[in-house]
Amino acid sequence: MAIVAAIVAAASSAVVGMIVVVLVLRDASGAVRRDMLLVALAGGAGTVAAVAIATVVIVNRLLASALKNLTDSLRLAENGQWLITARSDRTDEIGDLSRAFDRLCKAVTDLSVDVIDKGRELEWTQRELKLADALKLLFELTQTLSAEADGQALLAAIPVKVAPAMGLDAMAILLTDEDANLVVRAAAGLPDDVLGVSFGRDDELSGVAAATGAPIVIADTARDRRYSHFRGRHPQDGAFACVPMVLHGRVTGVFNVLRREPFAEADLGLLTSLASYTALALAHGNATQKLRAAARTDELTGVANRRLLGERVAAELARMRRTGKPLAVLMLDLDHFKRVNDELGHKRGDRVLHAVAQALLHNVRRIDTVARYGGEEFVILLPDTTREHALVVADKLRATAAELVHEGLTVTISIGLAVFPDDGTGEEGLLEAADRALLTAKREGRNRVVAA
Repeated sequence: MAIVAAIVAAASSAVVGMIVVVLVLRDASGAVRRDMLLVALAGGAGTVAAVAIATVVIVNRLLASALKNLTDSLRLAENGQWLITARSDRTDEIGDLSRAFDRLCKAVTDLSVDVIDKGRELEWTQRELKLADALKLLFELTQTLSAEADGQALLAAIPVKVAPAMGLDAMAILLTDEDANLVVRAAAGLPDDVLGVSFGRDDELSGVAAATGAPIVIADTARDRRYSHFRGRHPQDGAFACVPMVLHGRVTGVFNVLRREPFAEADLGLLTSLASYTALALAHGNATQKLRAAARTDELTGVANRRLLGERVAAELARMRRTGKPLAVLMLDLDHFKRVNDELGHKRGDRVLHAVAQALLHNVRRIDTVARYGGEEFVILLPDTTREHALVVADKLRATAAELVHEGLTVTISIGLAVFPDDGTGEEGLLEAADRALLTAKREGRNRVVAA
């Protein structure tokens, strides 16, 4: 526009100049001399052309610098560099355009800063939420681990808690067995027949993770031949992670988890913590169970001790009173056992006691109770058993003991029988009745069964 305006101005000036020349060149009669008019027109046209060319050159030089500066700034902005300005002191359209561009750059820069701040706030919020979810999961898992005393129940509860909390489609807990193989002991989101599936030490996923103590992650199981889909029992594909359960530097098992979304570093960190925490909880649970068993088991013979016998007698009597069924009690004693200790020594005598106790234990039902009452005396509880049936069981046990040869000795036993409610309605009365029957069996020659 500026160039056009300059040319128009030059042309106007030239026309005015020619008009003046024409007026000057009139003769006395007022007529314009033709030869002089042609000269004037030629001069005017030349002047117009010269002025126009000079104007174009000057204006072009003045505009080129400003336009180049603005163009360069636009190219930088196109590449994402908004921290720039197209400074211009011009008062024309180019100046207006440069200042408008500067305002746009400032607005975009302010918006970018705001977006970055919002993004950081969102990232911090997401981290806080993930941390809160992780802490909540750990808290819930702690409650589960504290509440469950049974090891298998504890194992089964962990995948049920962890899988939905972490968006897992499937989860399995594999524990090492005596051969160092990894066996599926608990699962969620998997078929029932996955339980018991074994993975050897040479397995490329679980075996390697257990051997190295480092997690293994697969972005897409469909593209990784190492993944066996739990020995073909679960065809679903996705992102997979195998995380070792480490306790005091030793791997006791692994977590195998599968889901659609990939596993981030934060997910692996949480899974690693949960796996180690589970290993610790299981070890603590096993130790607790062993302590409880030790407190209720006779250390020498491996059968129930007198404390557990008292609990079982009370429980069975309460149940028999409710159902109206009988409870048979056998009290037995090893014949001439003092002589065994005297001749063989107490250590070998202890081995004889253990052998007899185990023989008794393996010849009764799972619902029956075999307990060491003291010294070489044992008590056996037979719930829902009549006197007649109890006599048959007692004689079978007597015969089994007589056939047992241990430490080069044959040991016989005497047995006294009492039945609730005929021979006693309480724990003390029932045991006393069985003890009296046992004394009778010994007086009558031993190696026999006597009923109260």
